Amino acid sequence: VAPLPVLAAGGIADAAGVAAARRLGAAAPWVGTRYVATPESLAHDLYKQRLLDAGTDDTRHGHFYSYGWPIGTPYRVIPPRRPGLLSLVAGGARRQDKARHALGLKVYAGQGVGLIDTVTPAADITAELARGLVD
Repeated sequence: VAPLPVLAAGGIADAAGVAAARRLGAAAPWVGTRYVATPESLAHDLYKQRLLDAGTDDTRHGHFYSYGWPIGTPYRVIPPRRPGLLSLVAGGARRQDKARHALGLKVYAGQGVGLIDTVTPAADITAELARGLVD
């Protein structure tokens, strides 16, 4: 059996992260949070703004309740700005959700969030990440 390719995930949001993952032996990156801050994303604009405002140390690990996942599933979020009953729920506020939901929810975000400072088209992000594949 040939070795299986390994995908690197977590904290990868730019070409330098991709290059580092490749140097460590990963076949490719698995990028998540960076693609939320795109015009193509269905995330609410306030969710995207929370990503832009957050630093790497602003995320928290949770496992109580994660929208759409079984109870106990671990996740990483930016805590809500307005704690309340909604703060017990982790999830991504969608464009059609009310602004108060975007502020009251924990929003999914990985530690690479500190590298995100603009809402950028997905094609541009992909081109930037691909530069990390070139040695």
